[in-house]
Amino acid sequence: MTHPDLASKLRKLHALSAALVFAGIIGSATVTQAAPAYPERPVRIVVPYGPKSDTAGYTRLLVTAARKVIASSEFIEDHRVGDSGAIAASEVKLAPADGYTLLMGRVGSQVIAPALKPSLPYRWNDFTFIGVVEIDPLLCAVRSDSPYTSARELMHALRVAPGTLKYSHSGTGTIQNVSAQYLMRLAGAKFGSVEGVSFPGGPEAATALIAEQVNFLCSNAASLVQPIKDGKLRPLFTTAPGRMPGLPDVPNAREVGLRDLSTLNGWSVLVGPPGLPAPVIARWREALRQVAKDPGWVAAMTERGAMPAIGTTKDSERFIKEQAEFYERLAPLLRAQQ
Repeated sequence: MTHPDLASKLRKLHALSAALVFAGIIGSATVTQAAPAYPERPVRIVVPYGPKSDTAGYTRLLVTAARKVIASSEFIEDHRVGDSGAIAASEVKLAPADGYTLLMGRVGSQVIAPALKPSLPYRWNDFTFIGVVEIDPLLCAVRSDSPYTSARELMHALRVAPGTLKYSHSGTGTIQNVSAQYLMRLAGAKFGSVEGVSFPGGPEAATALIAEQVNFLCSNAASLVQPIKDGKLRPLFTTAPGRMPGLPDVPNAREVGLRDLSTLNGWSVLVGPPGLPAPVIARWREALRQVAKDPGWVAAMTERGAMPAIGTTKDSERFIKEQAEFYERLAPLLRAQQ
């Protein structure tokens, strides 16, 4: 027989337990209601360069593929152009960390600009890294009727014909400008002996070369593959690790004796403001994994001369860190030529 006091205590404990379970159910429902599924409204993807830029092209391709796996009413492509991509990066760094403002960062905006201009209000690691999207090798090219038929001939001209050559680029802190300046340094060209002409983006810089406004260009492959196939431009070399599938006859930098240039590549990385919530990061990383399997995405990247990089860089932050350290070492040499 149960003692009366013990029975009373058991009844009270049972009642308390039931109350706690009920409170837990209510609390769980409250938490669920307070944390709705992401995304519930349009996601703004900030692009550091113009609507015709390679970055804009990669952003549209990513959005097209991501729509298949992320239920969102809308993705907004928002261009914030200026200061070699620093305007866009600065804005996203200060945006609310809710997953509704992201940045399609580029090598220029994320590591080159901060390395060349320490006064910028951000550094390479002031963002939440979601994932590297693609890596696109550089192509150095001249017009098809140019007298320069090899990298060696162009470098010789850079060294012995000061004041006669021009190159196009899309801003002081962009990969086009940095690669051309590094090429000039390797050639032994004197400071100020080659003029750089700035344009809004890579495609416009390529058009300037075709239109004979400049003599050479080193740019993302995406801007140059088609003009090369059309016979308007002559490729001299790429910075790809091997031969590019779409241009198998074009040597890479190592093959022409310019091993130091092989580190210079374009790339895109999806980032958010610092402190992005873990569920948002997980949602996007899973979406990127799905995009990486999309045959349409892979085909589009290959067609543009880019290497799909989703999932190939084990740690996006580590990859960007290595790139940042490279350009920080290179910065004093490049600043001396500006």
